[in-house]
Amino acid sequence: MAFANVNLSRRQRRALSFYDDSIANTARLSYPPVSVSDLLNFSSNVEHNQLQTGILLYKILPVRLATRIIDIHDLPYICGINPFMQFIHNDYVNVFMQMKAIKHIKTQADLSKFNTLMIEGLKQGNSALPQLARASKELAPHLAPEVLNRFINRFITCRIGRRLLAEQHLAIIQQHLHPQPHSHLIGVIDHDVNIRAVIKATYKRAFLISRDVNGLSPHMDLNIEQTTALPYVVRHIQYILLEIFKNAIRATAERAIRDSTRFLDEDDIPQVQVTVHGGPSETTIIVSDKGGGISQDHQDRVFDFAFSTAQGLDAASLLEQPQGVGDYANRPMAGEGFGLPMARAYARFFGGDISFQTMQDHGTDVYIKLRHVDLKGTQNILPV
Repeated sequence: MAFANVNLSRRQRRALSFYDDSIANTARLSYPPVSVSDLLNFSSNVEHNQLQTGILLYKILPVRLATRIIDIHDLPYICGINPFMQFIHNDYVNVFMQMKAIKHIKTQADLSKFNTLMIEGLKQGNSALPQLARASKELAPHLAPEVLNRFINRFITCRIGRRLLAEQHLAIIQQHLHPQPHSHLIGVIDHDVNIRAVIKATYKRAFLISRDVNGLSPHMDLNIEQTTALPYVVRHIQYILLEIFKNAIRATAERAIRDSTRFLDEDDIPQVQVTVHGGPSETTIIVSDKGGGISQDHQDRVFDFAFSTAQGLDAASLLEQPQGVGDYANRPMAGEGFGLPMARAYARFFGGDISFQTMQDHGTDVYIKLRHVDLKGTQNILPV
């Protein structure tokens, strides 16, 4: 979450100092873990619970923000003064101070003010991922790969959790005010995701990006073996699939163009195979391409932040707010080395994962394992 052009008092501006005591003191605070069942309980007796959940978020979110700010402080000095990292740092401090400026949440008026703060933060926080992607490129020469990966992975995972808490709270209030009788949504959690529709829509986005960049794109061959409901956060699935599809489509199109001695149309390119296997507790999506595979030298690094075999910007600028297809048609295909490790962070958030098998000079199979959101139990504890 981030704010622009926020008017702060002189006392609040002091918080922009790298070593503000209020941030360090808040980062030391603890709070109870939050489970998925807690998120779902937000929706029961909304009139009564929205104030209680608002109080809970008022306690949790500043601590999570402060912890991330301290993580930035702990970076080597040359990394902390990176302009992209400073942008993120100052945004986080800005939001932190705005939240701390709210002294308490005791009434609906207090809650309304806090909700407005979260709404604005979610809207304006979309620039953080592109900034972090650029920062990771510039930090890479100064940090060991394992240190950089640990820092960014923790940063992103915590950001996913923080935004999910805010989005769930706000969505449940909106659903209470404007009920949709036949909706599958409980807040932002869809208890029966239409995986076919999500795959088709997301593939179309990636397809149009590739067509804009390469002039053509491979079509998709979709096979779904899904017999059980898939409870999940649809936006997370979109984030994951968009990056995997972009990589598969780009590799397939570029190889076809490189190997061809004549003009190609899209029917000449091997299709990207997408297969869905659904079980009682997890769903696996397999994306298979014939894009030539991943070289041996690169296989151990494909999930490293800041590593990429492509040029240009990648999905960090695309993933935050999936919108209409037209919004993606002019976006570049890849390049900052951020998309695949971030997609895996989204998959792992609820206990899933992403892995791959590759055959050089042939293609790659990517396995996306989505662990279903448990609508009844207390597992899937959200990361700090």
